[in-house]
Amino acid sequence: MASRPVWEGHLRLSLVACPVRLFKATGEGDAVHFHLLHRQTLNRVKQQYRDPEDGVVERRDMVKGYEVERDRYVVVDSVSATALGSGRYVIADPLPAGFEIENPDLSSSSGTGDLSWLKTDTPDHIEARTDQYVATFSYSSLQANFSTAYIVRATSPGTFVLPGATVEDMYRPDLRANTEAGHVEVTPPTP
Repeated sequence: MASRPVWEGHLRLSLVACPVRLFKATGEGDAVHFHLLHRQTLNRVKQQYRDPEDGVVERRDMVKGYEVERDRYVVVDSVSATALGSGRYVIADPLPAGFEIENPDLSSSSGTGDLSWLKTDTPDHIEARTDQYVATFSYSSLQANFSTAYIVRATSPGTFVLPGATVEDMYRPDLRANTEAGHVEVTPPTP
């Protein structure tokens, strides 16, 4: 069985985001797995989740919740492209002041040095505007994730606000996400 990552995410270096996967250092090839059995009949026991008011709850009807105080929860629910069907995403990644896009399409460019470690998907459309990088991707329920990257260069030293990127479904704008904003500092080279 292929090993699965214990965490997946993106490492953001300046304006380039790289996919990252963390794997356990030990394998489970020799692991022993047990099932719960009824002591007398040796039949496998079935686990059921129950709501005090509604009775048995199906797994598909459950969400995760973090208890912030007694009987008050923050509900965490996730949606993946498999639940959304097919469509088109648009990514808008604003540049901080003091930066400009040098190479907007690393998926088809040559002469970018050895970037073989960087795995990106080919966008349907790319725009390298003066203030932001914009790309669109078609997706289907078979592809839950996609990656893109571009190269920027610093044009002036200073400390700048790093605006968050936005990803949204072009035809269902209520389906959108924003990355967190931050700060970036550019220092002049030392002679």
